[in-house]
Parts: sequence; C-alpha cells; structure tokens
Amino acid sequence: MVTWTTVPHGFVHGNLLGYKVFYRRQEDQNIEFSNITTSNLKLELKNLDKYTVYVMKVLAFTSKGNGVMSSNVTKITDEDGW
Repeated sequence: MVTWTTVPHGFVHGNLLGYKVFYRRQEDQNIEFSNITTSNLKLELKNLDKYTVYVMKVLAFTSKGNGVMSSNVTKITDEDGW
C-alpha cells in the first residue's frame, strides 16, 4: 500500500486532476518506472515480486501539467508480495 498526502493549498496550479504513482524494482535501474494514475491518496500495488526491493514516487497533476515528483521511497516486499 502506497499512501501520500494532498498537495498543500497554494501549491496547486490549475485544477487538481489526480496523482501518478511510479514504481519499479530497485535492481531494474535501466528500466522505466511503471505508473498508475489515481484520484485517491492511497494505492495498493498488486502482483509484486516476493522479497524484492521496490522504488516508488508520486506526483500530482493538474489541468496545466505534472507537478513536482516526490523523493524516492524504497520498500521490500514480504513473502506475500507486500
């Protein structure tokens, strides 16, 4: 489960349309991030590999374009995939 907070008032330029969550296995540094678009403040990533380190980051997007990308967050999955 990936969670984040909403963009603070005054930092949204345009109409907030949603969030993009980017993720990939840490070992796949030469592979592009997969991404999922959502309007929620949390997202359950499914079908992840067991005992694997993943890198995730999030950005908000508006009618004017993408916002600033968050810093990378790394987490390791457990035997159930997360």
